[in-house]
Amino acid sequence: MFVTPHFRLEDREAIAEIFRSHDFAILVTAGPEGLEATHLPLLHEPDPAGAGHGRLLGHLARGNGQCRALERLAEEGGEALAIFQGPHAYVSPTWYGESGPVTVPTWNYIALHAYGRPRLHVTPEQTHAVLERLVTRQEAALPEPWTMARMDEAQTLRMQRGVLAFELPIARLDAKAKLSQNRTPDQRSSLEAVSRTSPHGDTRALAEWMKRLRPAAS
Repeated sequence: MFVTPHFRLEDREAIAEIFRSHDFAILVTAGPEGLEATHLPLLHEPDPAGAGHGRLLGHLARGNGQCRALERLAEEGGEALAIFQGPHAYVSPTWYGESGPVTVPTWNYIALHAYGRPRLHVTPEQTHAVLERLVTRQEAALPEPWTMARMDEAQTLRMQRGVLAFELPIARLDAKAKLSQNRTPDQRSSLEAVSRTSPHGDTRALAEWMKRLRPAAS
């Protein structure tokens, strides 16, 4: 992903929030079969030591041909790419107000590209642990969380045989928040104010991110 210095996102808490709140990602691999991509939920687990980017946990249906790509990458080496798309929205030049340099239409957005060599979780115990983490994460906010303990052993084993669980230790991360940081303070203030009144949820969300990631001098 092309990231200029203006738009590079380095705030670790902000990055963790994007991983949490926009966790329906795209997993991309390349190989002899060509490019393959799957839309799937991925759970981000931070690095306990706080030094690295952590890891992603997920699973694919065994019938998905991309499983072969993950198996090859795990065995032979090479990276997979997980793409997380945060809020994004069109920006009209009229929203910057009348002051400052001339502007043109653009698109503001937040995105994460996480790269790493897959590791497979193939034993029943490993697969169960990954599935349980994923379920617990999604059920946590519900008033009566469902748990895998509600399934009998035969159901659980059938489900586990049908999926390939994996983790993606994040070796490198491109994090981008394109929020008009290259415009003047007055132009950014005008855009933020207009965006807050938008009928579109992503545009309003970008206004909140503009406030959260506002340059210190603004």
